[in-house]
Amino acid sequence: MRARRAVALLVPVVPLVSAVGCDLLLGYDHLRARDDTADVDVSDVETETADQDAAKSDAAGLVDGPVDAADASACVKPVGGDACQSIPAFTGKQVIDGYDDDFCGIPATQFPYTSGVIVHDAMGPPVLDAGTSNSALIRVGWSMDALHLFIHVHDPEWVAPSPGVCVATCSEVEIYLAAPGMLTGTYTGTNDGGATQILFSAPPSTAVAFYTGGQPIPIDPSLYASVVTNDGYNVELQFPWPALHAEPIISGARVALDFAFDVQDVPDAGREYQAIYGDQPVDGGASQACGSDPSQPWCDDRTWCTPRLQ
Repeated sequence: MRARRAVALLVPVVPLVSAVGCDLLLGYDHLRARDDTADVDVSDVETETADQDAAKSDAAGLVDGPVDAADASACVKPVGGDACQSIPAFTGKQVIDGYDDDFCGIPATQFPYTSGVIVHDAMGPPVLDAGTSNSALIRVGWSMDALHLFIHVHDPEWVAPSPGVCVATCSEVEIYLAAPGMLTGTYTGTNDGGATQILFSAPPSTAVAFYTGGQPIPIDPSLYASVVTNDGYNVELQFPWPALHAEPIISGARVALDFAFDVQDVPDAGREYQAIYGDQPVDGGASQACGSDPSQPWCDDRTWCTPRLQ
C-alpha cells in the first residue's frame, strides 16, 4: 500500500481539448475479440436484486469466493498489483461487459482514495472527510493490440450522471495513457506518445478522449462497458495502441499511465472532489499548463506514472 499523500486544496480548471485523431478512436471492431452474445446495453442504469448484486460482485472479484467451483479452478484474480510500476501481459480473450472475469492472473491495484492526492471542489464536503471510505480496484494488462483495463469504484453513495457528456463534473473515472515517448507537459494527441486523457462517466456511461487545446472526441462504444454493483460501479475498456500513434509495443517498454476518480455523492451538486492515483512530482512544482502547485495529470503528462510492460 502506498503512503498517504498530501491533500491539495485546489479546484482544477476544465481543460480545452482538440479533435486530433478522431478517426483513430472509432471503428476498432477488429480488435475487440468480443463475444457478441455478451453485449451489454449501457444506455440504462442496471438495476438488480440483492442476490444478483452479490453474485455479480463475486464475478467481479469484489468479495471473497468464486461464483462456482469451475471459476475457482479456471480463473485466479490476485491483488497486490501496482499500476504505477508494472503492467502484466493480457493473454486471455477480453469480453467487454463490465466484469473482470476475463482478467485472470492480472493483479489488482488497490487504491484507497486517502492514499492519493485529493483535490477538493468548492461545493464538496469538508476536505478532511472527503474520500475517507471510497476506493478503487484497478486491473490493467497489455497485448500487442491494446491496453486492457477494468476498474471497480467503491462508492456506495455515487450519483448517476445526467444524460450526455459530463466533463469533470460528475461521478466518473479519468484515465491518462501514453505509449512510449518523451513526456513534455502539454499533449495534442500526436506528441508525447499520443498522450490522451479519457473521461469515463459512471453508468449510464459515455467515454470521450481529451487533448490539450480543442474539443472532446467520442470513443467507440464497442470498446467500453459499465455496470452498477452493490457498492458502486464497474467500468471496462479496451484502448487500441494505434489510437496513440504507437510504434510496435514490446515487453520491457515503459508507457505512461495514471488515474483520477471524480466523486459526486450529492444530486445536483456537481463534482465534490477528485482523488488522483499517481501525480508524480514535477520539477519546479507548478507548470504553465496547470497554473497550480502541485501540477495535475489533466494538464501535465509529466505527472503520470511510467510503468514497465512485463
